[in-house]
Amino acid sequence: MTMEQPRQRELFLSWCQAADNSPLSSIALGDRIAYESQDPLVALAVAAGATRRIRLISSVIALPVRSTPMFAKEVATLDVLSGGRFTLGVGISSRPQDFASTRMSYNGRAKRFETQVSELRAIWSGQSLVDDTPAIGPLPLTPGGPKIVFGPIMEPAFRRAGRLADGIMTWSFKPDPEMQRWGIRITEEAWREAGRPGRPMVLAAMYVALGPDAENRLKSYLSSYYGYSDITRELALTATTYTPQAVKDAIAAYADAGVDEILFAAADPGVDQVERLAELVP
Repeated sequence: MTMEQPRQRELFLSWCQAADNSPLSSIALGDRIAYESQDPLVALAVAAGATRRIRLISSVIALPVRSTPMFAKEVATLDVLSGGRFTLGVGISSRPQDFASTRMSYNGRAKRFETQVSELRAIWSGQSLVDDTPAIGPLPLTPGGPKIVFGPIMEPAFRRAGRLADGIMTWSFKPDPEMQRWGIRITEEAWREAGRPGRPMVLAAMYVALGPDAENRLKSYLSSYYGYSDITRELALTATTYTPQAVKDAIAAYADAGVDEILFAAADPGVDQVERLAELVP
């Protein structure tokens, strides 16, 4: 958001409270480092205090640019103070600018990511990563820590999620789940090959704008946000979820594809977007 800081606070709290009082199931916040955006964990902590019912999701945090022990402590704190309503979405990040700005190496980030996930779970189970040193607290309210979902794009990342995560979170600009079916299938295959019981949780995310001049507002936002490359800008502008019927169709199509929950990222900051979306929830 580019509005004045006091207005940001009022609008954010209004969003959280409107969502909490609606049929919607979750509030999700994304992560970018070298960008004019708020830190998702801090913002979700504020959301936790402003709400009572709705779940909180990070979608998704660039884990390799963060200190694992401190991140484990922050996440556990959020899990405790939210009453166990937090789901952690993480990924390796494909934005070199975020690594450069945090002075972290872009190379080797996938291997570092896997180690970090293992260490997070160890810390949340009460283990110390250093001999003769007390464990990092607090222990999460959720036994073993909150559920972890990965944000994969390529096949190796989906397979990694099947081995290590509790689920996946996919992104799409089109309200057509065909690409998601491919990723879901690969994740489920890796899950079974690892001998894991049950099935992975599947979340899908896409952008939306509703109301007057919705198409232009959606395309303008996406062109700006994804303007860092011609490819991403071109993909973003294929979004068509700017009518109530398109949103309804997307919800039905993704449910048929095996998606447990859709996260709609509003391209417009108005609180009316919460109200308009809530009217479309089955």
